[in-house]
Amino acid sequence: MTKNKIIYITGILVLFFGVTNSVAAQDKCTDAEIFSAKNCAGDGHSDDEKSLFEIVNKYRVASGRTAIKLSTSLSMLANRRMLDLQQNMRSLTHSWSNCPYDIKNQSSWPCVLDAPKRLNSGYNGQGYETLYRTATGSAQPNAAITAWKKSSLHNSIILNQGMFQDMPWDEVGVAIDGQFVALWFGYSGGGGGVARSSVAGLGISYDQAVAGLLRTLSIKQVSTTVENNTWQGFSEDKKVKLEMFGAKKEISEATVVMTIRLDPNGTLDPAKKLVLATLLKNLFPEWTDAQTWLDNSINMISQDQSVWRTKIVREITIRMEADNFNSLKLSVKPVQG
Repeated sequence: MTKNKIIYITGILVLFFGVTNSVAAQDKCTDAEIFSAKNCAGDGHSDDEKSLFEIVNKYRVASGRTAIKLSTSLSMLANRRMLDLQQNMRSLTHSWSNCPYDIKNQSSWPCVLDAPKRLNSGYNGQGYETLYRTATGSAQPNAAITAWKKSSLHNSIILNQGMFQDMPWDEVGVAIDGQFVALWFGYSGGGGGVARSSVAGLGISYDQAVAGLLRTLSIKQVSTTVENNTWQGFSEDKKVKLEMFGAKKEISEATVVMTIRLDPNGTLDPAKKLVLATLLKNLFPEWTDAQTWLDNSINMISQDQSVWRTKIVREITIRMEADNFNSLKLSVKPVQG
C-alpha cells in the first residue's frame, strides 16, 4: 500500500482522527480533505509500522513498563498529521495548517493536546507525539528508536518517565514514510496537558560548541527533529568521532559524545588531546580547571581502563571512560532526575 505522508521524532504533541477500517478504500487526500475525509491513503499499518510498534513495546517491557496496544485511530491521525506537514506546512513543526502551535503560548497548546477531539477522531483522551527524521536514505524503525533513546525528552515520553510518569498510555499510533517516523501516544486520563520538560541545557549554541573544531573535524547534520538535530563529525584519519544532539540556537538536550582512538602504545597524541580540551572549553567556558581534570582523567584511564571519571558542571554530567579498550570516550549529558 502506497504511503503518502510525512513523519519525524520530536517532543510532545497529539492528534487523532476517525476510527475506520484500514482496509477501506484509500483515497488521495489534499488540502482540507486531510481533516474531513473518512479514508486517506496511508491510514493503515505497513509492515515497517507494525515492526516499529513491536520494537516500542519490547523496549517498554524491558524497561519495566506495560505493553500498550496499536491504535487504528491514532495511526490514522498520525497519517493525517503527516499529510498536513508534507502538503501544507512544508516544514518540521508541531503546528497544523488550521491550528498554529507555539510552545511559549499556553493558549495554543490545545492545537496539539486536544487534537483528537478537535478532529473528531473518536478518541476522547489527549495525545503526545515523538518525531524523527533521517537526513539520508529511508527512515528505519530501529534507527528511529535508537535516536529517541538518546533524547531524554523523547525517551521519557516512550517510557512514561519524568513529567509523563502519571500518564499511563492507553495505546499508540505509528507512521513511517520516506525519511520520517512518528509515534502518537494516547492518554485518556484527561487533565490540562503538560509544559515542556525542564531539561538541563548547555546554554550555548551549536556554533559555539564546535568553534575551533571545524579545522580538525568534518561535521555534518545527519538527522532532524522539531526541537532537536543530530550532527556527526569525523577527523580525516577517522580516529576522532563527535556526536551532538540539540537545537542549533540552543543545545537544549545537551547530549554530546566524542570518541578518540588511542595510539598503539595506549597514549593519546597532543593533537587529539587538544580536540578534547577545545570541546570542553567551548561547552563550559566557566570551568577553569577543565584542562587539569582532562589530563588527570586521561592518565588514570590509560593506566587502568576499568576506571572512569565524572564531573558535574551546570547540572550537566561530564564523563570520561575507556571505550573498547583502544579508545577514550567523553560524554556530556544532563543530570538525570
